[in-house]
Order: sequence, then structure tokens, then C-alpha cells
Amino acid sequence: MSTEFNKNYLLPTIYKSFLDWSIYRISHDQTNFIEEVVQDSVHQIITNCNNDNKSLLHELAASMYHENYRIRFEKWKVDPKDESGFWKDVKNKIIEQDEFSYTKHNFNSKNVSILRSIIARYAKEIASNLDPKMHRFARLMSSMTLAGLLNSLNYKNWKKIFNPRNALLDKLFINGEIDAVRKFAKDGTIIFVPTHVSHLDSILIGWTIDTIGLPPVTYGAGLNLFNNKFLAWFMARLGTYTVDRRKKNDLYKQTLKSYCTQAIRTGCHTLFYPGGTRSRSGKLEKKLKLGLLSTVIDAQRQNLIADATNSKGKIYIVPLVLNYHFVLEAQELVIDHLRSSGSSSYYMEDDASKKLSVWQFIKHFMTHSSEIYINFGKPMDVFGNIVDNEGNSINKYGKPIDIRDYFVKQDEVCEDFQRDGVYTKQLGDAILQQYKQENTILSSNVLAFTAFILFKKTYQT
Repeated sequence: MSTEFNKNYLLPTIYKSFLDWSIYRISHDQTNFIEEVVQDSVHQIITNCNNDNKSLLHELAASMYHENYRIRFEKWKVDPKDESGFWKDVKNKIIEQDEFSYTKHNFNSKNVSILRSIIARYAKEIASNLDPKMHRFARLMSSMTLAGLLNSLNYKNWKKIFNPRNALLDKLFINGEIDAVRKFAKDGTIIFVPTHVSHLDSILIGWTIDTIGLPPVTYGAGLNLFNNKFLAWFMARLGTYTVDRRKKNDLYKQTLKSYCTQAIRTGCHTLFYPGGTRSRSGKLEKKLKLGLLSTVIDAQRQNLIADATNSKGKIYIVPLVLNYHFVLEAQELVIDHLRSSGSSSYYMEDDASKKLSVWQFIKHFMTHSSEIYINFGKPMDVFGNIVDNEGNSINKYGKPIDIRDYFVKQDEVCEDFQRDGVYTKQLGDAILQQYKQENTILSSNVLAFTAFILFKKTYQT
């Protein structure tokens, strides 16, 4: 049943100690966790190559080519100093190989060794690391930052400076399936799939999850953010794994998918933005990127193989819909939307006097009251089926179903890429449907839309 968060108290944490957090356990035992990621990635890549040496060698060569291009033309400060040396060594080892010297029945162990070294390097770069002390510090800082941005700590509320979390509860409205999310977070693994409209979203969601008593979640952040040493030091200790969007080769993509899959299997509550990027127009997402979303299907299948009863391995998908009166970077997003939708017909006068500086924006935002609504959708299984209060999957006819049946082929739970692709699409459609159901229409939305229609009628040609 949908409920509204009670502002008179903060919900107790579902775990007594950070030692019970899955995200802490994989950070504490990072060496073994990374080895699991490497083994899964190598297995998946060799399987995708049909155990063929020639195909694997081509994958290695393609990755080497793309990486050398990146090092030469897209270098960042955060890149390791030994990048050139590593990939030069990979190149020399590949040149030594003869792709026609080995058959499927005499697999080239040297190529596998090269593959493992590349995957291990990627996995170490991606891996997150949670510091509980830093998490406690971040809780305080996020409360004060959000309270300031939402104008909760003005001169009239000066006493709330010492308790910014309570001040924030006057501005943030948390609704939806809170009790169910708390229950399933103890019994299984939660995957939060929110809408994405602002850079503020991740801080806001992290604060909200903490407020309702859940442990921290892991989520991906662009590696470019780690170019800033202070930000890199801070984020690296909050359980954030890195995503390098420059790396488009299949080896990196598979390592990233395996990392997410294994983290979910370990019980790490996870945050994905299935829309991929912020909504430039302010509209709800109409199409989702299914790449990382497919990892929940993989993780659920592997959990069932490891434990046929799936007693502690069920994965729950929880849509989150965020609604703002004012979006932090609205001016930038509107310009991006007009530029992309108007194409060559759009141009903007380069008038510096009309641009809003960062400090002007912060001053404007902090002196205008704002409210934000966070709606937790109904928990679903990885196929988009709603679950009941006990976590049992319910089909569209209202009858309980066993999710194991989705993966069974010839009486065994097995992998089927084509079938799992259909399941991922089915899950994406269910998420989009819940976005519509949980969306809150604000007065500012109605006003802005009305103004847009009037301008459109006035100036249409």
C-alpha cells in the first residue's frame, strides 16, 4: 500500500551495523570480489567468441586499437601514468600470436592470459570502495547542502541549522511503497531505477534512502568527475564505481556488466538511471537504455542456479519518480533541448550579459523556496511483475508465479541471450508504465506548460 513518509520521526535503520552492509563487505574484501568479476567477464567473453581463438584475438586487437586512440586523442588527468606502457605491452604480446596456430580444441592460453590482464585492469578501475566514516560525514554534508539549496535554513528557521535533516523534511515529500522497500531490502536486493532530471538527483536519492533507514547504494559515476582530486577522493569512498564512456570496446563493456551483476548478486542495493542521461525537455523518459538494466536478469538467473529455492536471492526493481518545481541546471538543459530538437534552425545569441553565472544561480536558488517530491513505485521482480507483501511475484491475472520458470529450458535454469533480451525489454516497459503512474503534476509544471502553449500559438509561423 502506498504511504507517505511521517515527518515527525526518522525511520530506524534496517541494519544495526555497517558490517552488515553488502556494499561494505565487497569493499572490505575487494581483492576476492574483483577476481570474481574477472572470472565472470573472461567466461562471458570467451563464450561470446564461441571458444574460437581467431575471434578472441580479433577482440583483443580491437580493444588495443580503441585504447591507443583514446590515449592519443582523449587523454584525461585521471588516467593512470602507465597507460601507454600497458597497451604497448599488450600490442607486443598480440603480435607474437598466430591466429591460425590454434583450433577450438587447442585453445591458446596466451590469449586468455592477455584477456585476463586487460579485464583485471578494467575491474580495478571500475571498483568502488566504501568508507563508513566518510559515509557518515557525507550524510551531514548532503543534509546541509540540500537544506541550503532548498532554502530550508533561512533566517526564520535558524534553529534548524543544528538539525538540517528535520528542516529538509519540510521541503521534501517522500511518498510511496516505503514499508515494502524496507522489508524487501532485508530479504533481498533492491535496484532503484529513478527518473533523471538534475545533477542533484544522486545526492537527493542517497539522502532519501538513508532517511528511510536503508544502507547506502552503489551507483556509477562518470570517470571524468574523478579528474578533480578532491571530488575523486570523496566519491571513491562512498561506494561509487566508475564508468568511462570513452571506452566503447566490448571487453570494457562486459567488465562493467559483470561488475554490476556480481555486486547485485552479493546483495548490494544498486541505483541505475535507465534513461541514461538527464531529461533535457523535462518530460518523463519514453525510452530506456537496456544495457546495464540487463544485468539484473543475469544476476537473478545466477542466484537461482546457485540456490534453487532463491531464499535470499530475489531481486526487486523499485522505480523512483522525482518531481522538482525548479531544476538546478534548467537553463542549460533547455538550451540543449532546443539545440537538439531545432537542429540547424536553432541558434542562440552569444550575449554574455544574459548568461547566469554559477554564483548568481546559487544565490537565486537559495533565496527562492522550492519543494521536491520523491515517489517510490511498486516493487517488481526482474520481469516487471508486481510482487505482493511477501515478495511473491504476481502475474497480470493476480495469480502467484514462480520466477524460476522464466529461466527454465529443458528442465534446467540456463542462459539464453535472445530470451533474456526480451525479458529486459519487458522490464523496461513496466518501469516506464510506473513512471507515469507515480508522476506528480506540480503547479509549476502546469504554469510552464501553459506558458509554452501560449508562446507557441503567438509565435508559430
